[in-house]
Amino acid sequence: MNDGKDKLTFGDYPPELLRFFEEREHAEEFISGNIRIGSLDYYKGVEDQTINDPSEGTGLFIAPSEGLGYIYNIATYASPMYILSFTDPRRANIAKLKEKFGKQHVVRITNPIELGQKLTDTFCKLDPTHPFADMVVECCKVRYDENQRRDTEPTLSEIYELSTRQKPSKFSEEYEFRLIVPTALHKFEKNKEGKRIFCDHYYFDLGGPLNCAQILDEKT
Repeated sequence: MNDGKDKLTFGDYPPELLRFFEEREHAEEFISGNIRIGSLDYYKGVEDQTINDPSEGTGLFIAPSEGLGYIYNIATYASPMYILSFTDPRRANIAKLKEKFGKQHVVRITNPIELGQKLTDTFCKLDPTHPFADMVVECCKVRYDENQRRDTEPTLSEIYELSTRQKPSKFSEEYEFRLIVPTALHKFEKNKEGKRIFCDHYYFDLGGPLNCAQILDEKT
């Protein structure tokens, strides 16, 4: 545990972000500083087909391989990744996304980097044994280029990026940005069979309301 002063969030932060909620009380919980973060793996099997993505957490691409020509590749990342998903209000059709998600309550984040830093500060105050302890939040823009051909093999950093921020083109109208939180694999508890136990969601109290968040008028 540390005071978090030496750890700063980073990434491709836009000026504002939107997050959709089915229930108003959940939107109110969010702006009060009670945040739920979901695992990438969760979205592979979720029943809601508007957010179900069987390839979530993997990067799929076609690239050259010596002696084999262009082949199909899968990029993955070992440790569980958790995310908070948002929409870019500069490009998205809010009314259309409300209908698609079936979520009428929208929270506007007027200072996304402030939210990312509050989360990072919270993780830095966790017990050292917690899987999220001392983790730093990264903001990234989702790319909708799954299964596309590229001329070179990806580097290790590109493999990480593909596995955490790539989605099929059918989701492109969402204009998603996400806050990504890595975890420490060895800190997750094991069950009786020795397998790691990963929760679909974790809840964190940021210690007070988010001054950078507000619920939009439902007519917006």
